[in-house]
Amino acid sequence: MKFPSNLTVAVIALTYDIEISLDINGEPKISGVEGRLLGVISSALGFHYDLVSPIEKEFGLLSLDGNWSGLIGMVQRKEADIALGLLSVTEERTKAVDFTTPYSVDKTIFITEMPGPVSPMFAFLYPFDRSIWISVAVLLLFVPILFKYLLHTKSSYMSTFMKTFGCVLRQPLSIRNQSSKSRVILWSWLIFAAVISMSYSATFLSFLNVPILKQPLKTFKDLSRAVRKGTTRCYFSKSSYIEPFLLNSNQSHLQILGETIKKNAWYFDNAEVVNKTFVNEYPVMIIERSWMNFLSKSGRSSKIISDHSLAAWNIAIAVNKDFCCKKKLDQVISRIRSAGLYEKFLRDETQIIPTDPSTLLREMRKQRKILFDDISEVVWLLMVPMNSGITDTYRHNAQKDAKPAKM
Repeated sequence: MKFPSNLTVAVIALTYDIEISLDINGEPKISGVEGRLLGVISSALGFHYDLVSPIEKEFGLLSLDGNWSGLIGMVQRKEADIALGLLSVTEERTKAVDFTTPYSVDKTIFITEMPGPVSPMFAFLYPFDRSIWISVAVLLLFVPILFKYLLHTKSSYMSTFMKTFGCVLRQPLSIRNQSSKSRVILWSWLIFAAVISMSYSATFLSFLNVPILKQPLKTFKDLSRAVRKGTTRCYFSKSSYIEPFLLNSNQSHLQILGETIKKNAWYFDNAEVVNKTFVNEYPVMIIERSWMNFLSKSGRSSKIISDHSLAAWNIAIAVNKDFCCKKKLDQVISRIRSAGLYEKFLRDETQIIPTDPSTLLREMRKQRKILFDDISEVVWLLMVPMNSGITDTYRHNAQKDAKPAKM
């Protein structure tokens, strides 16, 4: 059967993916990654196309009566012959429409805000991990006993402890014993104290100079836990397959995540995110990995990508069930995929995403100084007992100078 000379194609205009403009003759001109893909397919099969767009600006949602909205709905109702726009092939969608052979594979990930710096109040604990602090504490408690009984010092345990602890703080060690056994013990402690002290000082300065960031969300379990605790909010496109996938998942943390998002109606509009760079307004977004190529540089600068993916999906063109020439369409798409044309379109289009290299260069050249804000909380923490001591002294003097009242 001869391929139709004209097709009605359903699309949603998105920057860098499908961009629609008018040429000098007033005819619609399509560009973008999948816009170029459609152009190659139409040239290979020799057909013209008319573009239509769903009123809802959605990929497709299944209603309770079994009907679909968005792109899938237009193809299902035969208002369009085909639809494209990063459409994932799912079991529910295949009941309403057919799909061509896939031309790409996508993964579902989430992007989140770059974690902020941790509080500097306890910055003095950051240079060493817990195991090192425990080891140092055990040695500080044990070494005075070793000094007292092996070196036969007459000082009390607390006095010896303060001397060994002061050595770690770069104070002279005033334990005098001229025996060879004492020299080995003292020199061993001096070397240990010097290494610990210098390591701590060097690392502590670097921690003050470069603020420590909080642990980011890396997995969907981390995300579900954070959403359940109310420490963050998570959004996804209402018209995507993500919501039914989460709600019908066998994993409890994914079900809880989906139910929480649905309960709070945490949805975003695809066009707003891509076209208007609203990505920075959402703390966490569950999206397809390919969408990261379409988010502007300013939108990605403060975002990080999760380590794990929710699922992998085939990306294909949706066609209505009665479409005559799906086999020929499959052949052309298979050739396009084999030639790597779609990946080339993706590279070409994402190279034009605006960047500001001067900003990055300034950040690389900037030398950061240690500011008062970096140690302010530690200073205030120190001032609390000092103020308490001053208050107690003032009260003591006031009581001392007070004269008894005359009756």
